[in-house]
Amino acid sequence: MASLHQKVLRAIKKGLGNDISDGLETVKGRVTGWIASDEFKGLDDRKRQARLWRAIEQELDADELAHIGPIVALSPSEAELDVSRD
Repeated sequence: MASLHQKVLRAIKKGLGNDISDGLETVKGRVTGWIASDEFKGLDDRKRQARLWRAIEQELDADELAHIGPIVALSPSEAELDVSRD
């Protein structure tokens, strides 16, 4: 049986396409992190989140959805930004 992490990633790829980058991880039983996709270019955060969650909700059941935490939706260029501090 696939882990929830794998199921979330598969759902996102099905909804947004295979050309994504991810920084998803499981923390205390919840899948959280970030997803980068060209599908998010030019969209505001509300629209990005709507596309992301529509993809996830179409593939996972209510119990699985209860174990998903925040997922940030980024464009590929945003995912490449270096936000480290010296």
